[in-house]
Amino acid sequence: MKFSTLSPMNKSETRRFPPGLTRPPLWRRVFPGLLLLVGFGILLPFDVLIEANAQIDDWPGDLKRVFQLLELFGHGTGLVLVAVGLVVLRPDLKRLALRMLGGWLLAGALVNLVKLVVHRIRPAYFHGRMDGEVDGMETWLGFGRLPEAWVAENEQWKYLSDSFPSGHSANAVVLALCMSWIFPRGRCFFAVLAVLACLQRVVAWAHWPSDLLAGAFCGWIAAHIAWTGVRRENLLQ
Repeated sequence: MKFSTLSPMNKSETRRFPPGLTRPPLWRRVFPGLLLLVGFGILLPFDVLIEANAQIDDWPGDLKRVFQLLELFGHGTGLVLVAVGLVVLRPDLKRLALRMLGGWLLAGALVNLVKLVVHRIRPAYFHGRMDGEVDGMETWLGFGRLPEAWVAENEQWKYLSDSFPSGHSANAVVLALCMSWIFPRGRCFFAVLAVLACLQRVVAWAHWPSDLLAGAFCGWIAAHIAWTGVRRENLLQ
């Protein structure tokens, strides 16, 4: 793989960002976010049905382990490692790596803000009861303060009530978008990794399918805010 020849820049451009300018049209920045919201509404009534059939117990052991490891792409640790790798391997991308970290922090803030207001029970709480015994509305605990009875009955009440939205899917979207903007040729690869990382959260009984789209929407917003003013480019040819 060869690095492209970089065009001349003035000193101010050199200090700020790498050279080049290709800004996606507005519809490409807005439409996917709207699609995530529509998808959330469509998936919501089918959450329990999909979760009940999201089983990998019969998969071969090695394949199952690989799929479980895909969680790292949606974990903050994975994003930080990628950002550090960018700084080490491409020092000229340091500012972009910092922006990616900023997007990660902003996505986490948005997700946690929603979690403080909206409470939804994780699928793991209903494990073994998915076959027609769980009503979709039963997965929601309401808004604001958690019911005292719920807190008293569940030692892991904080974890179990934090299903909505998915922080992992928000992180995966931030990482996939930022890496796609830096290395456009890899955008399909990054998108596939993000999707697989999100699906892993469903089969791990950590989130309902609609939680993933809500988290992805938070990540979409965070990544675009963090990337405001950055001139996206083809760094690799």
